[in-house]
Amino acid sequence: MPFADELARDQRSARKGRTRTAPQRCGEGEPGHKSRAGSCFFLATFCVPFPRRDFPPYPGSSPSPGMSESVGGGQIPRPGPPCSPPYVNRFAGIATLKAVSEWPASDRVRVRRQPDRGHYDREAIDAVFDAGLIAHVAFVEGRQPICIPTLYARVGDDVDIHGSRASRTLRALAGGVPACLTVTVVDGLVLARSVFEHSANYRSALVLGSFRVIEGEDERLAAYEAFVEKVVPGRWSEARRPNAKELKATEILAVRLDEASAKVRSGPPSDDDSVDAALDVWAGVLPLAWRFGDPVPSPGLRDGIPVPASVTRLLDKNGGSA
Repeated sequence: MPFADELARDQRSARKGRTRTAPQRCGEGEPGHKSRAGSCFFLATFCVPFPRRDFPPYPGSSPSPGMSESVGGGQIPRPGPPCSPPYVNRFAGIATLKAVSEWPASDRVRVRRQPDRGHYDREAIDAVFDAGLIAHVAFVEGRQPICIPTLYARVGDDVDIHGSRASRTLRALAGGVPACLTVTVVDGLVLARSVFEHSANYRSALVLGSFRVIEGEDERLAAYEAFVEKVVPGRWSEARRPNAKELKATEILAVRLDEASAKVRSGPPSDDDSVDAALDVWAGVLPLAWRFGDPVPSPGLRDGIPVPASVTRLLDKNGGSA
């Protein structure tokens, strides 16, 4: 049984008040070390993550039962009963703790399926948002779910979007309706020996929250610049800035990255160590990368205007040609 499925089974057992002896990952040299199918396991009575919704403790929170004092913004679990998250594996009185930055900001953004692919530190989350180009914003208006693709830009601790003030989507989001914004970057297709094991390598991130309206003129101009620089770095200094009429017609919204997470899948197919490895079927990864084509001038462009430096740099960086 895959480790993630064993973990899910033990989570269900813990919620029902049961514990069991189960295989757990460990490193070389751990007590009870045993190799199985290329992975390390040992037998231990273990406490599964998140058996209660009020865990894990976050920086600044009060100590929870079975936890010691706050250390470096987090809490250190006391080994031994009672069984306490976060991720306490008890074997011969040994307890291990995941880094505080690896905990989700809330249970709502915790990665449940393939939890080992989840990332909760801002560095990982920001990297996905910075790498993506298109976001999808989902919300419910009345009783109708709506999901809209849009350009976006991360500005510090915010993700900004913009559009016409007449837009139904922008009006709804400006009213504070709960929303979810997601970004996905596909890095490759994963071809396994069986159809069931086919997958994709990807980087994804989401943030939950309500958007706020960007009001101040300076902040609005800064957001405008961030949008342009996100798409084509250097373009802000080449093109005309928005005038007062254009600014008035544009709604700019921001959502804080307070409740966010990332999920990443990388590497080869997962059937190298399975019985399917004996099949005469090619397996591997088809890397996927996007590039720009040759610039196509606007039909009304006057003669003698060259391709700008911002476009040339972008083509050089992404393998295009000018």
